Amino acid sequence: MGRRRGHNEGAIYQVADGTWRGAIDLGIVGGKRKRRYFRGKTRRAVAAKIAKAIADLEVGTPVLDERQTVGQYLTQWLESRQGKIRPTTHAMYEYIIRIHLAPEFGHHRLTRLSAQHVQAFIDHLAATDLTPKTIRHIHGTLRAALNRAVKLGVIRQNVALLVELPKAIKHLVKPWTPEEIERFLAAARGDRFEAAYYLALGAGLREGEIAGLAWSLIDTDAGTARITQKVKRERGRGLQLGRPKGQDGGSTVVLPATALKKLHERRIAQLRERLAAGAWPTEEELRVKLVDDLAQRGDFHADLVFTTSVGTAVDPIAFYRHFQQIREKAGLPPHRFHDLRHDHASFLLSLGVSLKEIQASLRHSQIGLTADTYTHLLAAVSQENAAKMDTLFRDVAGES
Repeated sequence: MGRRRGHNEGAIYQVADGTWRGAIDLGIVGGKRKRRYFRGKTRRAVAAKIAKAIADLEVGTPVLDERQTVGQYLTQWLESRQGKIRPTTHAMYEYIIRIHLAPEFGHHRLTRLSAQHVQAFIDHLAATDLTPKTIRHIHGTLRAALNRAVKLGVIRQNVALLVELPKAIKHLVKPWTPEEIERFLAAARGDRFEAAYYLALGAGLREGEIAGLAWSLIDTDAGTARITQKVKRERGRGLQLGRPKGQDGGSTVVLPATALKKLHERRIAQLRERLAAGAWPTEEELRVKLVDDLAQRGDFHADLVFTTSVGTAVDPIAFYRHFQQIREKAGLPPHRFHDLRHDHASFLLSLGVSLKEIQASLRHSQIGLTADTYTHLLAAVSQENAAKMDTLFRDVAGES
């Protein structure tokens, strides 16, 4: 039988396995009486924990729940993020927790999670075939969850901030030359997505933004397009309309005259497809299918520029597949569809356009991102400018 508890110790008792348990009463929380439990090998150890908890309560410091596991907390955290972050981000968090974090940390007590344990986990991931970028996403999910736990007083320190991550492998942009771009566009002539390639090269649009472009967002007189939405694939929901990366209100881009011409050709082709199909979804039918959120449905445009042969939205991956077929037909080196956006920036750099202007064209939130992505290309431009300056100096000095 357990000994009687001492004064101000809270309820302390010995259980069948010989260890000691204790609890303190936190009062009524959310209409229910709440207690915090402690355990230890000796009565003195449990009494010390209870004494510290009582002292923390007296100065307003939250009392930590030693029973909550990492898995339980991550489940609660993920539920709390629903509706506060993009569905694609929520889906990524759910996948990372289910596949990586829960199997590794799920059964561990949240308050006992250590930096040493997290570091061992990161080191293990680094020894697998996962890329440094993927490992950083996994770590970022854990870091975000524990940051929230610190703010809520569930834990006192975010141990994920104390670990070292594998160095990221930077993807160096290797733009096509003007001759290679010309070969690609020649091979793409007549393709159903030809206008999409001109939008990527001429205005730096992303695949999802091109798939989400609507006729009502294009001003042919001004030669501009408002980029306010994109098409994305969401787990369990299929294709959906959403907001562009890093943007809420959208932005306006200027379209080259050739791109406008290709869009006009695209509109004629779409009208022919509509006549041939017979049945074609109305804008409202397409909007209902692409926007699950009834409250936001009216904010999106469903008169899409790029549609399938039966009038439905185009999956952004279709642009990539068509692009690769044309690239191979033209005998060009490996390139991603997204790299056409880099070709756009590279061409602007070669014309002497400032980084600030390129940042605006690419709609980067920070100029640092633009500079970091194109630093190696800037070096080549600087060398070319230095050579031009040297020629000028030689001419002035009368040297041959």
